Amino acid sequence: MNDDRLDLSALDPKRDPLHFERMVRAVVLRGRPRVHPVFPVLLGWGKVAVTCAALLALSAWIPAVLRWRQGESRTPDRLALVSSWAEAGSIPSDADLFWTIEAGRGR
Repeated sequence: MNDDRLDLSALDPKRDPLHFERMVRAVVLRGRPRVHPVFPVLLGWGKVAVTCAALLALSAWIPAVLRWRQGESRTPDRLALVSSWAEAGSIPSDADLFWTIEAGRGR
């Protein structure tokens, strides 16, 4: 039997501080949850889809805004329309009457 003390300093992880820091960082990085590669792809496509939808919505409103700025109205004047029917002596269809009445309610 040997009474000499064992030298365990070679097992001390803190004897080289730089190596110890790298080891701790590696353990911490392995402990983080990994993002599945599909999620960033879906997120990218989602951004593209939302951008396209916004551009389509904007392009649908551009003609209406331009007409509004020019003072045009989509619905004709109801009084002028009914007067033209009376002057021509024509009898409007039920659909024309309904459309004329509903156009006036929307104002």
